[in-house]
Amino acid sequence: GRTAISISAGNRHTCAVLDNGAVSCWGHGGVGQLGNGGTSDRLSPTLTSSLGTGVVATEVTTAASHSCALHNTGSVSCWGFGGYGQIGNSANQQRNTPALTSSFGSGVGATALAAGYDHTCAMLSNGYVSCWGLGSSGQIGNGYYVNRNSPTPTNSFASGEIAALSERDFDGDGVLNIFESNLCQPGTYEPSTAPSTCVDADAGHFVSYSGQTSQTPCPVGTFQPDAGQTSCDEAQPGHFVDLEGQSTQTPCIAGTYNPNSRSETVDACIDADPGYYTSLHGQSLQQPCQSGTYQPLEGQIGCDDATPGHFVALSAQTSQTPCLAGTYQPGYGQESCLDADEGHYVNQPGQPDQEACEPGTYQPLKGQEDCFDADRGHFVDETGQTSQTPCGRGTYNPSTGSSNASECLDASPGYYVDETGQANQRPCDYGTFNPNSGSQNEADCRFADPGHYVNNLGQANQTPCDVGTYNPLSGSTSRFDCLDADAGHYVGQTGSANHTMCELGSYQPLKAQSECLLAEPGSYVPQRGQLSQTPCVEGTYQPLEGQSRCDDADAGHYVDTAQAVVQVPCAEGSFQPLSGQTSCVSADAGHYVDQLAQSEQVACEPGTYNPQTGSTEASACQAADVGHYVNESGQVGQTPCAPGTYQNTTGASSCVEASVGFYIPVEGATEQTACPYKTSTVSTGSSSQALCILDTDADLLPDEIDTDDDGDGTLDKDDAFPLDDSEDKDSDGDGRGDNMQAAAEAKQMKMMLIIGGVLLAIVVAVIAVRSRKSEEEEEWFKEEYDFFESETSNQPSSPPPTETPQRVTVSFVERWEDLPSGNWLDNGEDGTNWYLDDDGNHWHSTEGGYKIWEES
Repeated sequence: GRTAISISAGNRHTCAVLDNGAVSCWGHGGVGQLGNGGTSDRLSPTLTSSLGTGVVATEVTTAASHSCALHNTGSVSCWGFGGYGQIGNSANQQRNTPALTSSFGSGVGATALAAGYDHTCAMLSNGYVSCWGLGSSGQIGNGYYVNRNSPTPTNSFASGEIAALSERDFDGDGVLNIFESNLCQPGTYEPSTAPSTCVDADAGHFVSYSGQTSQTPCPVGTFQPDAGQTSCDEAQPGHFVDLEGQSTQTPCIAGTYNPNSRSETVDACIDADPGYYTSLHGQSLQQPCQSGTYQPLEGQIGCDDATPGHFVALSAQTSQTPCLAGTYQPGYGQESCLDADEGHYVNQPGQPDQEACEPGTYQPLKGQEDCFDADRGHFVDETGQTSQTPCGRGTYNPSTGSSNASECLDASPGYYVDETGQANQRPCDYGTFNPNSGSQNEADCRFADPGHYVNNLGQANQTPCDVGTYNPLSGSTSRFDCLDADAGHYVGQTGSANHTMCELGSYQPLKAQSECLLAEPGSYVPQRGQLSQTPCVEGTYQPLEGQSRCDDADAGHYVDTAQAVVQVPCAEGSFQPLSGQTSCVSADAGHYVDQLAQSEQVACEPGTYNPQTGSTEASACQAADVGHYVNESGQVGQTPCAPGTYQNTTGASSCVEASVGFYIPVEGATEQTACPYKTSTVSTGSSSQALCILDTDADLLPDEIDTDDDGDGTLDKDDAFPLDDSEDKDSDGDGRGDNMQAAAEAKQMKMMLIIGGVLLAIVVAVIAVRSRKSEEEEEWFKEEYDFFESETSNQPSSPPPTETPQRVTVSFVERWEDLPSGNWLDNGEDGTNWYLDDDGNHWHSTEGGYKIWEES
């Protein structure tokens, strides 16, 4: 153990300087006066904190609540209560560890210390004194009652001398020294062999006083290398003198030392303690092994360097200290260990090298014993790393110690990772889903679409609403958010956002249905979204299912019951021109209906009539009798031909007017009556013989309207003889026509002859015409009768003369121009002309005209 070389007791604590220059204190420590960094009392000596590198204490002083130590460097450290400036460091603060005082002055150090209750003073190397701390009673010595927190010189001391006592008899001859004369001075003596001669004392001897007769050998422990000396020198520390009268001292050998002077024996040379050495002879002090070295043995002349993996932090150490786990030292003779670098570790004491952290581990700090496993959500893919790499957004890692980026897993569908370095993936919330992996943001979680819901966390897919249900909202979290389709609606597929109204022609009385019911035949649904079907009303029907309306019974049909699936055709003899009717109408008189389901009745053709209703055949239409006509279709009776007209055929639609020169005096006539000879009518349709007037030239133009009565080609107004067809002029006014003039010039005669010839020819022609007309009139009725009675000729005949009266009947025309619209066909082999009208009737040429061909 250590020994104390200096000690001082304060009010309630004590401090001592140890033989290695360290300071230990014990006792009360409430204000830091023990200097160990704490404020607790210590019941046994406790080292203060370091005084500084290479600094040791040579003296310690204690006060009421602070302590100070004098260093081997002449500086001073203080610790403890500093409220009055007792620490001397220019502050008024408590210090729990040694703190240097402020400077004593350039080149000036302390040589001794003394402490009062709350102040301290130091004797300085220049012979002055400085004090600091409480000065309320003048303790600082500078003439003031003021506290000082740094060393302050005191005022000067009074001068004075110390005189030796001279009233002595140095030589002991009874005569005081002041009265002696001719005495040998100290360092010399008067030997008996040479009286009155002063001889220098020999080396190894001394003469202390004057007037001596002999020299004195230096006692053991002293020596004197010079002659004539008054005293001997004590053997210096590190030496000894083990015989009297020695002129030299003997040095302690290397490995030993002697701190004392006047040593008398070799045993005074002490072996250097372990942790110390003396490398030279004659050492007064043992040298502490420097930091970085140590010495486990005593009496050694040197120290051992600390080996790699070890260190020696302080001087005077007897052993090396293995580097702690977390530190290492690759060199020799080191006073400290190196903290393991970041990214490295040292897992056991005494290591010369650090180890790099393996992949999957890292170390951000220095001086660590091990490496941290990569945290969850991170990886370390190289050795010697000071930090771990966080898994990127969209990935996570639930494991520790991962050594590869591939161990960062992509966020699963239904999850996301929106920060780096995550150990877990975050599930998409209720009502959201995410079909993708590696998602980096909560926004990647999609709200459930309308028609869907998500009722669990972390879903990759949304769940569609069942058929028959729908959901118009997004982000739904429950199947109960799916609403039943209303009655009149349906949802035919999963995942629908809306229910759909039943279409026209369909309905649905129930909720939550996947389809609508088709309207049954005989019923309909006229609007969308209906709960029921509507039966067709009378007059309508519907043969199909799924219809939005009922069809009106077609014209020619009827429906007389509700919810009918078919319409009923009108029976023969009835018809219905309107749609949507509940019954049919009987055919009117003048009409007939010869087929089922007719929308119109058929009118009897002109020339026919029908007085009955409800007729079912065309034969119900009767042909008009001769002398009668029916001029319009759909007639209920026939009309007799009026006077002036006649009709000699049945089924006629009109009557024929009496020709010019004829008359008909009664109604219902079947033939016309000719006017008497040389009379005629002014126009056709004459109804009385009284209308037959004079027609001199029998040209069927009565004289009153005939402009050439004699027919000689000269108008009556220009004819001098209007009733003489041989004369028309009376040039000389003699009452005779010019044709009868005999006298004329030859030239005129010739002309007259020519004119006469012409006139003669005219007369002949007129006579011939008149004769022919007379014959034609006599034969006309005979021809009419013969025409209708004669058989049809096989050879076509030429059309009759234009002046011949024309007759048109239903089945016969006299002229080809009167044929109804149609097309000519090829002639027959016998030369007969054939014609097909637009109604499909075949006409053929016959004597007197054209008639419809009928099978015999």
